[in-house]
Amino acid sequence: MLGILRTAVLTLSAYVLLAVFRFAMGLMLPGVSSEFRLSPAEAGVFASAPLLSGILTTAAAGYVFDRIDKRVGLAIGSLMLWLGSLLSSFSPNYLLALFFIFVAGAGAGFLIPGVYSIMGNIRPRSRASLAGMTASAYNVGGFVGSIGLGLGIAFAGWRFGLEVLSVLGLIDLVIIFLFIGHSSNPQRAGRESRHSSSYLALLKSKNTILAGGVLFMGNYAGFAITSWTPTFLIHGGFSSSLTGAVIGAYSLAGALAAAICGRLADVWSERRIILFTGAMGGAVCIPLYLYRLEFGLVAILMVLLGFLLWPYWNLSTSMAQRLVDPANVGSITGLVQTFGMVGGFLGPVITGFLIKYFGIEAGILVSAVISLWSYALLVIPFRETKR
Repeated sequence: MLGILRTAVLTLSAYVLLAVFRFAMGLMLPGVSSEFRLSPAEAGVFASAPLLSGILTTAAAGYVFDRIDKRVGLAIGSLMLWLGSLLSSFSPNYLLALFFIFVAGAGAGFLIPGVYSIMGNIRPRSRASLAGMTASAYNVGGFVGSIGLGLGIAFAGWRFGLEVLSVLGLIDLVIIFLFIGHSSNPQRAGRESRHSSSYLALLKSKNTILAGGVLFMGNYAGFAITSWTPTFLIHGGFSSSLTGAVIGAYSLAGALAAAICGRLADVWSERRIILFTGAMGGAVCIPLYLYRLEFGLVAILMVLLGFLLWPYWNLSTSMAQRLVDPANVGSITGLVQTFGMVGGFLGPVITGFLIKYFGIEAGILVSAVISLWSYALLVIPFRETKR
């Protein structure tokens, strides 16, 4: 029991690092845009670059994690994330910064399915709860990153934020090698080789496609909102420190919601929770982005939006994991999360183009509402498996 707990806690440390990186991207974006004089579209490309590289590694990582020692996969992801952040912080121009952020995102693509596949196999009957715990760790990392790095970026610039990330990545590498034991299960090795399925076989299931589509729209909304809301708030007159506080509270609300919704999904169903939270999340975005509100109202709406939005990743992932046996948990996790990564890549880019032509209020509003309501609607035809 203590070994399982240690593996869970230390595995989640890698996910916390990823969260700090992801949330820092939105906070760094105004500084990067100002220094390199970027257009909204170029800024959107910079915010989405880690997602594009993650797309290239997530599906492969899920397959790999079903077949090798999980610690090796975590180490690969953390190494690339550390190296990319470090080198990007010293980049003298936009293209080099973009390239090294791309490298960091490739590392993130290895971490995500690895963490979820490890957690999903610890206790298969409690997958939604464990996925909720994993998502909560992500949001705690986002809260710490938004507050801590928000203040650091406000006083020392975006490069300082990346330098801090590189130090955290190095610490995480040490944790992986010194404290996380070998996580492969020899007793299941033979069964996994005989019963593991190819991606083509998994894609023949309508449910797999729907779960991937749900995660696509959820991550589109999550990344569009998280990437562009700091810029929206700063343009509205809020300081970098206040903006960081609001984004931190939004993330912390998501941490609480992910744990609660994960637990509810184990006794109720992911499908119903996704339908409710997606519909309500889209409704909350309307007053948030349509009007220029006072700080107190913005903070309340952002906390509510964080609570409704952030369970999307763990709910969609655990919903997909229930479709397969333990030998294929890593593969289906990597597969549906690749759908999600594509959505996350497109979210900031498409929103950037909408902002360019229609303004920041209309651009974020249209992107967020349509994606969240689509996220809710796509789950309606999903057929749940017996528990």
